[in-house]
Amino acid sequence: MTLDHSPKVKLSIKTLLFGAVIGAIIGIIAFAPVWAHHNGQYMEYGDYFLQYVPFIKELKRIVATGSLSWSWNSFLGDGLISAYSYYTVYNPFAWIVALFPDQYILYGTMFAIILKLAISMVTSALYIGRFCKKETYALIGALLYTFSGFTLVNTNFYFFLDVVAVFPLVLFGLELLITEQKRGVYVFALFLNATINYYFFVSTVILVIIYVVCRLKLYRISSWKTQWKTFKQIFIYSIIGTGLAGIALIPSFYAILGSGKAAESIGSSVELFYYPQIILEHLRTLVAPIESGRYHAFYDSSTWSSTGVYLPVFGCVCVVQWCFRKKEWLKKICIILLICYFVPVLNAAFNLFSSTAYTRWLYGMALIFSLVTVLTLEEIDDHREPINKKILMGVTLITVILLLVPTVVYFLYKNGISLVNRFVSACTTELFMGYSAIVIMLILTAINYIGLWHIASTKKYRVQNVLTIVVLGCVINFGVYNAINYDLHATDYSNSYYQEKALMEGTEKEETVFEYRIDHPGQIANYGLFKNMPSVNYYNSIQDPGSSEFARVVGIGDGLSDTILLTPSLGGEYTDTLLSVRYYYDYDGDSEIPSGFKYVKTENNVAIYENNNYIPMGFAYDTYCTESQLTNVSTDLMAKTMLQTLVIQDDDEELVNTYLDKQSDVNVIDDLSTLANKRKQTTCSHFLGTTKGFTAEIHLDTDSVVFFSIPNDSGWEITVNGKNANTLSVNYGLLGICCSAGNNQITAVYHTPGWVLGLVCSGAFLLIWILLVLVNQHHRKGEGIGNAFSDSSVL
Repeated sequence: MTLDHSPKVKLSIKTLLFGAVIGAIIGIIAFAPVWAHHNGQYMEYGDYFLQYVPFIKELKRIVATGSLSWSWNSFLGDGLISAYSYYTVYNPFAWIVALFPDQYILYGTMFAIILKLAISMVTSALYIGRFCKKETYALIGALLYTFSGFTLVNTNFYFFLDVVAVFPLVLFGLELLITEQKRGVYVFALFLNATINYYFFVSTVILVIIYVVCRLKLYRISSWKTQWKTFKQIFIYSIIGTGLAGIALIPSFYAILGSGKAAESIGSSVELFYYPQIILEHLRTLVAPIESGRYHAFYDSSTWSSTGVYLPVFGCVCVVQWCFRKKEWLKKICIILLICYFVPVLNAAFNLFSSTAYTRWLYGMALIFSLVTVLTLEEIDDHREPINKKILMGVTLITVILLLVPTVVYFLYKNGISLVNRFVSACTTELFMGYSAIVIMLILTAINYIGLWHIASTKKYRVQNVLTIVVLGCVINFGVYNAINYDLHATDYSNSYYQEKALMEGTEKEETVFEYRIDHPGQIANYGLFKNMPSVNYYNSIQDPGSSEFARVVGIGDGLSDTILLTPSLGGEYTDTLLSVRYYYDYDGDSEIPSGFKYVKTENNVAIYENNNYIPMGFAYDTYCTESQLTNVSTDLMAKTMLQTLVIQDDDEELVNTYLDKQSDVNVIDDLSTLANKRKQTTCSHFLGTTKGFTAEIHLDTDSVVFFSIPNDSGWEITVNGKNANTLSVNYGLLGICCSAGNNQITAVYHTPGWVLGLVCSGAFLLIWILLVLVNQHHRKGEGIGNAFSDSSVL
């Protein structure tokens, strides 16, 4: 069979719609175990509920103001695009959910999940159908891809499913460009993938490179002469598609450069070998269904790493057979991807060497494996090459060994017999799913293999029967995954508890202006985002660099790469006072209230406490010290020191000493109430934050530096009394503004770094694309071929 010809079958609209409906129905049935507990809503504790849902609410609020600039609810404040371009800002699925009223937002997220599954069915069928003789095989391939282990294991991450839906469009467009010189779909697909999520675009680019090198046989010198024109077109239109996404990529690039997590991790993870547990888990995900994204039933490998690629019913059996018998370019892609899967340094390349554990590029492997599987099935249909029984028997045996060995070891340990300590330790951790989960997964795997053996052994092979078995396999695998993971992800509290506290209880502010912050228990890290009240607790993978530095110093986060920021247990009352925290919302009812807070009232089952030492936003100092003076000061004393004296960078001392006196002894610190009362004497008489920035007014008896607990972001344009202000990075990454004696009117407007450059980039590449289309059109007309616009764009 050759794969270098034009498509063998053109999928009809009816077939594509049928595939979308089947995908949606499978999703609806598979989520029934979750819906049964939440009246048809999708509810799962973890990143989905703690990040994605509140981020959608924040997007809705800020868009309603007509400004896409600044989010006060994002810890100490952050640019909307900087904080959420990874999650929501450029994501069409997020905007669809945002159309739902807040009380129905969990219905909206469920609708979006089902929509993603339906779209994935369409896009993958379009790509796989390029190589199939029958439409039914394209649907089977789409089912295998859409409901592969990668989709299941990333259900909790929710927005990871976006790339599952849109990536096949890239390879579909690439095939159109290679075989028919139609460029429009490829350009649009690259633009769409890059815009929706820049993290996955990195792995998409690498997957495209591997695909092109193997597809055009560029590993041969002779192929460059015959394929140079095609390669040149791919390169040019890849640049155009990426350039069109400049409006999303460039501002995101600025955010990544400032992110502590990205700065510390990119390029830092290089390993040559995996531990045995990880190797065995990788093998198992090729031949057996996945049980969880965090917990494990068999091998204690890395958690949350998105390690799942199993194709329903078939697994990798047909892939192994293809690699043994064929010499096509698809075989080379399969082998390369498998090598990357098992070699840490190559696996890390797909995320810019930031982690050897993350396998978040496996959507590409799942798509290629799905294509190879249905091509093998088509050959069975042609009565030429049935599934090889020796290969099937070998894979089945490997699967039995991979699953039964740890099962036996764990059950023996349960009965007092300890064997193979490395394995035994896996069933003693809190991440072990339990013995019932082992039994369930053994039964699930057996069901898949019964279906596979039936297909391989039947004397009357019918593609309709294969389709039915695959559909049932998709439903059962996805349904079981949702059922056994639902309760596990609830951790200490039930999901209904979190839903009630975050979405229902407590008064949510309707306005989108900011004057003070709140504190609360840490179980719902983004409680402030849910309630539209800026909070000192925050959970986001991308942090403003100023906020990250401050958090690290005072102990709110363990380091610059920390994603969950919570009020420190030691010295937290000083941190709350420094950061203008006015209220503590005890939604839990059993929390330790910070020192200095007094009970005010209970509102909608939430006890509210007020900070006696609250300091309004924006206050001046009379002394300063340098960061080098605090090298021996412990973390829990840092916030106290910042209340006592302004902490500046050593390089700014020459400027600051014209405003303030230097405090030589930083070890003498007053008690909290004394410090708070001292700072209250020079606070802003007016402060108001909006999604565009903030305005403030302060009267000073002498020249001073006014401190705002806001990150000193490069996007700020700040004026004092209409003149550009001198700004400093003070108190470890936060904002200091130099002000003169007398009345000071402060105006700060936030401009997203890279936004204008990104807009210009997208506009320029759009113009280039239009010009190329017109040139191609003119060239084609000159050759008498016809209207090239229809040839160069199938959008």
